[in-house]
Amino acid sequence: MEHFWLIWTVSVLCALCIIPVQARTIRRQVQLQAEVQPTGRVPPVPVLVAVMMLQTSVLLALATAAGLWLLPATGLRLWVVEHSSQGVALPFSLQAFWVVSVVSGVVAGIVVNFVDRCWFQPHMTAKRGQAAISSRFLGLLSSFYGGVCEEVLMRLGVMTVVVFFAQKLGLGGCHHQSFLRRHRAARGFEKKQ
Repeated sequence: MEHFWLIWTVSVLCALCIIPVQARTIRRQVQLQAEVQPTGRVPPVPVLVAVMMLQTSVLLALATAAGLWLLPATGLRLWVVEHSSQGVALPFSLQAFWVVSVVSGVVAGIVVNFVDRCWFQPHMTAKRGQAAISSRFLGLLSSFYGGVCEEVLMRLGVMTVVVFFAQKLGLGGCHHQSFLRRHRAARGFEKKQ
């Protein structure tokens, strides 16, 4: 749990980057709600954005705490964080790690941009009757949320919990291999030994 505050603070700072995108989206939804139900009361946009950020901060805290608490029991490691803070030797080249990360990020970004422009934006505009909220700057801000917050939520939080329970059920590590061998043997895929 020693890295909780570092991971949580960085992820919350990255979540703050999504405020301009969410504020525009919420403002548009409030306007639509006012057209549909003119007498309805909706909280002001800044209040809705503050509630959204509070929710995100709580979820990030829960995911970070659960992930860090269960990491030792699963055998998973935060190699780069441990290397940066404690000087732990890495089982891989840090330079190769960054090259693969940057290249795969650029390739994925190009593919997503292509699919977005060719498929999603035309369909969204046709369905909604208006252009989607999009700009390069807002996309850059959104990438901080997706690149950090979603990784903390899903990889550190959810996947660590899934691995922990899978191991408790006997589906992890060498137990997993023997389970697969028994399952395949029972189905006739492998010879029984």
